[in-house]
Amino acid sequence: MPFVQGLIRGERISGTVATECAHCHRALHFSMDSEFSYQVEEAGASPVLFAPWSGVEPGARSIIDGF
Repeated sequence: MPFVQGLIRGERISGTVATECAHCHRALHFSMDSEFSYQVEEAGASPVLFAPWSGVEPGARSIIDGF
């Protein structure tokens, strides 16, 4: 999960997602960064975007060990 890695390392990361609406199956493209700022390419689309957050134990050897 690159966004989690970016938050842990204090680095800014961004990515682009190509998917489709689960309801109407129309194409949907959006870009999001590690600050959770996003832009949707399709005019009029207003998807609900979220990233669940779970704290990681400080000092853990890895993100897997920290959960």
